[in-house]
Amino acid sequence: MNESKPLTILQYNVHKSQPRTHSVLNDPDSRKYTLLLLQEQYWSEYNKSNLQHPSWTLIEPPISAQLPTKQPRAVIYANKKLLPTASYAQINLPFSDVVAITIKTSNKLKPTLIINIYNPGDSNLITPLRQYLHGNINKEDYEVIIMAGDFNLHHPLWNPLHYHTHDDRADEVIEMMMEYELTLLLPPDTITFPTAGTTIDLIWGNKEAEQGVIKCHIAKENDHSSDHLPIETILNLQLAQVGNMQQPLNYAKTNWKILKANLPTYLPNILDPEHATPDTLDQYAEDLTAAITKALQETTPRKRPSPFSKRWWNEDLTKQRREVNQCRRRYQRSRDDRDREEWKNRQQQYFGDIKKAKQKTWRNFVEKADEKTIWKVKKYMESVPTSTYIPTLNGYATSNEEKTKEFKEAFFPPPPPANLMDIRETVEYPESVACSSRITMHQLQKAVDKTAPDKAAGPDEISNRVLKKASLSYNITF
Repeated sequence: MNESKPLTILQYNVHKSQPRTHSVLNDPDSRKYTLLLLQEQYWSEYNKSNLQHPSWTLIEPPISAQLPTKQPRAVIYANKKLLPTASYAQINLPFSDVVAITIKTSNKLKPTLIINIYNPGDSNLITPLRQYLHGNINKEDYEVIIMAGDFNLHHPLWNPLHYHTHDDRADEVIEMMMEYELTLLLPPDTITFPTAGTTIDLIWGNKEAEQGVIKCHIAKENDHSSDHLPIETILNLQLAQVGNMQQPLNYAKTNWKILKANLPTYLPNILDPEHATPDTLDQYAEDLTAAITKALQETTPRKRPSPFSKRWWNEDLTKQRREVNQCRRRYQRSRDDRDREEWKNRQQQYFGDIKKAKQKTWRNFVEKADEKTIWKVKKYMESVPTSTYIPTLNGYATSNEEKTKEFKEAFFPPPPPANLMDIRETVEYPESVACSSRITMHQLQKAVDKTAPDKAAGPDEISNRVLKKASLSYNITF
């Protein structure tokens, strides 16, 4: 992350639609957002998982909170290019419809807390969520607090003036927000559910969040034809710098001939095992690793994946989405049935073309498969998508530093204590054996050969060395 950018959030209920969720994740217009806070996202019954994307890190409610018969209805997608995993951590909340993360920012001493909530209309999530947050989330631990989502509740505080419905649980939402000193960031009377002309999608923030708001409004240009309207929030929070992010090496395109020729010139000299020490062994390992890394970087290009679209996405789909949005806005202005019919037809065609583009790309990929890529086909057909983000290890490790410590302890544990079971407490030694104290000429000659005296030494000195050597070797006193 070389360039400092503000925190940008797109909040959107996509109404369980697979084409719409694909559209949000793949459209190039989404690349500017740091986070996608989605509610009622598409969830595959076949794979039992949310959609994965190479440019977005999926953060979903913990497995322990997900019921077997009920899919999660709130997720966060983090932009891998703008927000690497080292700069945020997930907070595990025991709800399948709530997901939360903390983000490190460079211009704040404390982290930023972001919570994405989907409050179902057929059950009460607010009461248990309020109780849990009250007992487990301390507002003093965070500089900025954001709570956003689809609350499915009506109240005069945010409803349009002509809409007078007042839900009792909406009062509890207000009380929960007051406990954390949060206020509405989205201006009141902003319609987010145009079908009924009401406001049920909300975003709340504390004083620091309110002071840092650059923009919070309906993102008309990023509409993907849901029955809800997307909300764009831009905050003046500079994300913490974590260094340059490089794409991984593409070993499939390594020039092995050049690598084989260059590597011997970088390799360190072979270590002499008879004179090796722990320090020299560690240095040799570092030199060997550096040599291999240098040779690989010189002969292997880095992967250059399409930044925010899969291989099946094309410019025509982007153009169609924008045309669908234009038709929708035309209908919202005119309320003419003909405009509505045109909007629905364009929307249906757009979703159908997404499906066709995926099918066409897959068919071409299978038809062109060779002896190498056929195994990729098999992998795609048989594998089940798994999340690339590990929320916690052993129930508490959330940050990269904590996870690294857990892996180190698991793979490199301290050595077990020595087994001394075969050593008896009392040992009986045999009687000493008498030995001869006579020195033979052979023993003296052997001692002289091992002494190797300096050429400059005189006969007396050589004689003294020989006698001293013999006395040490054979424990004899002259």
